[in-house]
Amino acid sequence: MRTLLKFWLALLCLLPLVGDAADAFPTQQTFAGQALNLNGKGIRTKAFFNLYTAGLYVQEKSTDAAAILAANQPTAMRLEITSGMITSEKMEAAVREGFETVTIKSI
Repeated sequence: MRTLLKFWLALLCLLPLVGDAADAFPTQQTFAGQALNLNGKGIRTKAFFNLYTAGLYVQEKSTDAAAILAANQPTAMRLEITSGMITSEKMEAAVREGFETVTIKSI
């Protein structure tokens, strides 16, 4: 029992040393010649594993999601896969399925 407790304590001490992919997102980035600002970012986790980090870049920061969606301005999304469990093929299939589901409902 004590060995297990020591193991978990040692593991918990190492957790702050693990880098966060979300920290690597620049606050401003140029996409297709447009300077855009990082509006927000999030990490997708599943069963204690970080799968990917996504960041939304817009011209003007806003906390109003409806305004961002309605704005006729350039936007971009940056996606960094952080897990070996996700391949580019799996991610592409999931994104295509998501877009098909959303666009079929809106037609």
